[in-house]
Amino acid sequence: MINVAILGTGKIIPEAVDAMQSSKKFHVIAIWARPHSRDKAAALAERFHVEKFTTDLDEIADDPTIDFVYVGLINAVHHEYAKKFLAAGKNVIVEKPFTTDTTQAEDLINLAMSRKLYLFEAVTNLYLPNFFAIRDALPKLGDIKLVLCNYSQYSTLTKMLTSSRPLSTRNFSAAHSTTSTSII
Repeated sequence: MINVAILGTGKIIPEAVDAMQSSKKFHVIAIWARPHSRDKAAALAERFHVEKFTTDLDEIADDPTIDFVYVGLINAVHHEYAKKFLAAGKNVIVEKPFTTDTTQAEDLINLAMSRKLYLFEAVTNLYLPNFFAIRDALPKLGDIKLVLCNYSQYSTLTKMLTSSRPLSTRNFSAAHSTTSTSII
């Protein structure tokens, strides 16, 4: 059984916890939240029968029973939190997008490799119905000349970069996502 701590209380968290618990390979033992989301963490812990919730990051980092940390926070802080937990010796699963640029991604990869830790991006596309439909249709298509794929999300980073409002007044919740594939 792999013991996991969850960072965050946003929309993706119940889905992630449910998937982990249904796999029977993961045991979610803690949920961390920022102080203003403490009540949401408590409610998630109760809903999913998670042993503890906390607003203390060091409590998660210092817990020797935690094998993996799942970073399900806003996109702009994925690198910061993943790096903290890799440095603390934890394996890390980062919700998509992995980081906001290649420099951050390389930094995390190098740190994970130097510490001999696992580092994953939580990409579920390989398990979606459209992936299976494409896989099953490929033998019927003949010679493929070009494949164009797009997976995009109206995300916290997009909103942060395009807003003219002061940072403290912005709402960073994700609003839209799309997937499309064209095979020629």
